[in-house]
Amino acid sequence: PSHAVRLRATSKLVRGLLDALAAPIPTAVTAAATHQPQALVRGLQQVQTWAGLVAVSLHGALPEDALADCLRALDGVTTLEHLSLQGHRLEREGTALAIAACVARQTCLARLDLSDTVLSDHLQALCKALCKNNRVTSVCLAHSELDIASARSVDVFTRATELDLSRNALFNTEIWIKLPFYRVLPQLRSLCRLVLDETRLKDGDAMYLYDLFTDAAKCPDLQALSLQTNFLVGASCRRLAALLATRPQLQCVDVRGNKLRKYGYDLVRSFVNAGTVRCSYSALRLVERDGGKQSIV
Repeated sequence: PSHAVRLRATSKLVRGLLDALAAPIPTAVTAAATHQPQALVRGLQQVQTWAGLVAVSLHGALPEDALADCLRALDGVTTLEHLSLQGHRLEREGTALAIAACVARQTCLARLDLSDTVLSDHLQALCKALCKNNRVTSVCLAHSELDIASARSVDVFTRATELDLSRNALFNTEIWIKLPFYRVLPQLRSLCRLVLDETRLKDGDAMYLYDLFTDAAKCPDLQALSLQTNFLVGASCRRLAALLATRPQLQCVDVRGNKLRKYGYDLVRSFVNAGTVRCSYSALRLVERDGGKQSIV
């Protein structure tokens, strides 16, 4: 698509050929921060006249008014499959509602990336506006300053197969505050991959998660669970082993960056050897003893 765009801009023959095809070119647009946001808005409007936009990535730090104008410029687009607004500071509820309006119009949208957007105060308004649109299958809300209360709103994404909530301090609260969030997860019945890296997850929280997913009727298609770089020290690994024994379709549990120690490692040793569990070795040491045998200390 990128070569076709350049050729169209430079060749009358190519423009005539593409017009004769009468089919819009699948096109991806990526824009970083710009000092001329109105030029970006005009460009988004013009590219729709001859191209079928399938991906739009507006990265950087556009002013919120300009970002809202860009989203409104996509009103006529019906082919969008991927929308990324990574890196914007969304401090106004009106901007979140503009995002929701844009997403609700896109019947083909599958991937929504709102990472690094400081969305915590307005996620509820965004999800409430999206209650009639649950077509999105991949949602990334990483590093958006979410807490456990705001994260409960994600139950609107009932068709989501991938949910990334990493790098948010979700579990830095009392256990009774976290319980409603645990009840939200089973409502995402299509979930295949859940990412909770760097969310301050402790052993007690992991036990709740493992017990929750031990019931095969909850998120029956779950295939990957990522819990990297948290505060797991091995006490929850007994529940993890029970979970893996009851969910053979669970292909990967990633606990790298945690200090499982020997106790936790021994509990999931067979699953590590099978490649199901990705484990951090930062707190383990292989020692070769007489006879060539190795032991873990």
